[in-house]
Amino acid sequence: MNTTFNIIPRTIRCRIIRLSRQMYLNPSLKFAKTDVNRAVGDFFADLREHDAADNVVMLLFSEFGRRVRDNGSGTDHGAAGAAFVIGDAVKGGQYGEFPSMKPEDLQQGDLVPNMDFRGLYTTVLEDWLGLEAKPIVKGNFEAPRFL
Repeated sequence: MNTTFNIIPRTIRCRIIRLSRQMYLNPSLKFAKTDVNRAVGDFFADLREHDAADNVVMLLFSEFGRRVRDNGSGTDHGAAGAAFVIGDAVKGGQYGEFPSMKPEDLQQGDLVPNMDFRGLYTTVLEDWLGLEAKPIVKGNFEAPRFL
């Protein structure tokens, strides 16, 4: 991770790891969860070693959720994905409610989102980057105050 830390001031490098519901159901794909956990932990350990952890907030967000019902070979794209915000400045906890999985509460087979992702972006833009969020996210959205 030292190489990554030294590159960050000059450029942004990312390794994208695809995560899916099948990963959680298939024991042979357990490595992906472990890789993400280790990579994030190592990254922040390296930042702390260089007294830079207080300068970084990481937002992990899936642009789509998964359907509740299995289609025989997994699940299709759906709604209501998860997001994680990580960093020393983050006020830990769960923000928002876990959506109901009861069949009568689903919307066309999907979980019903209860927080607009643009609210998460608003919090990061305003509380972390000091920017006005409205012109960027194109509106006003409830912003959880996790920073």
